[in-house]
Amino acid sequence: MLTEFKPHKGNKSILRDALSRFVSSLTIVKENSPKSPLGVTANSFSSLSPSPLFVIWPPYIGIQRFALFKQAENFAIHMLSAIQEHLGNDFARSPFDFRSAEITFGDFKMPLIGSCIPKFGCKKTIYFGNGHNILVGESENAQMRNGGALIFFPGQFHEAYA
Repeated sequence: MLTEFKPHKGNKSILRDALSRFVSSLTIVKENSPKSPLGVTANSFSSLSPSPLFVIWPPYIGIQRFALFKQAENFAIHMLSAIQEHLGNDFARSPFDFRSAEITFGDFKMPLIGSCIPKFGCKKTIYFGNGHNILVGESENAQMRNGGALIFFPGQFHEAYA
């Protein structure tokens, strides 16, 4: 069935449904804020440039967590493995819910969530937009491991294997 519509404020649910058809890997964006480390579940992460490696995440400025995120100098992108659905749910509820996260340390400037595929530690620059800010990170460190990825499509978690 084909549904045609013009995107506007009055039909947010159909627009959200249409955008959910974009398959994306599920990520945890994590920063060391002045309060404590915090994370957020996001499916809007993307690469911007491979050399130098720049990544992009456009959080909505209306989310309560954004005020904390914009204070930190660095952030890390953690692409969740197929076995980490619980982390996606945990950080969707609370930015401070690290109870079930396996924390590791490496060359990054912050603790990392273990078992993710891959991780990128980034120096942050923010570009201000209309309703969204764009966080651009220049990756200073990266790690990668084999395994399936946790993806989001359409509005549900799924596993994907290469």
